[in-house]
Amino acid sequence: MLFRQFHLFADSPAFDVHNQTEASQAAQFGYNNDYTEILDSNRLRALLVVNHEYTNEGIMFPAAQRESEPRRVRAVGRSAHGLSVVELKPFPL
Repeated sequence: MLFRQFHLFADSPAFDVHNQTEASQAAQFGYNNDYTEILDSNRLRALLVVNHEYTNEGIMFPAAQRESEPRRVRAVGRSAHGLSVVELKPFPL
């Protein structure tokens, strides 16, 4: 099996621990996966379902950011929490 880096959306920004925003996190994969399931409908398509149960801003952000920008840190944390459903398709080699 081959893996390659991908973005969830064409305009998803690269992860940058020092520059995360609520908008950038909303376009990226969530945090703290505690349930993962692949729902396979056929060999050409499947859905990856992942629950992001809670966030831990103490691990997600450097201490200085947590102290100087608490509102932004909380907003990013909210955007990393929830459920991701991603369509999986084979790609040509």
